[in-house]
Amino acid sequence: MLSKQLLENILKEKYTLDEKTIAELTAKAAKMRKTLEQYVVDENTVDEGELYAAAAKKMNVPSSFLGEIGEHLMQTESSKGGTIRKVIYFD
Repeated sequence: MLSKQLLENILKEKYTLDEKTIAELTAKAAKMRKTLEQYVVDENTVDEGELYAAAAKKMNVPSSFLGEIGEHLMQTESSKGGTIRKVIYFD
């Protein structure tokens, strides 16, 4: 899950969304009990791969590194028999 500030910066810079639009999307996401990140991906407001590639670039890590973290989390949780929710997996 991306930080709110990072996500909003990407939405403003890469997708040229203004503060008002982001606030509206945030309200819609809340009504659907989703995070803004989950909502914009689910509603195809943004391309998931592009969003996480932009996040990786801003964090100065290769997107493959972020993918390894997501894959490790999924393997760790499944080996414990636990359930994991809202995990971001990067290709």
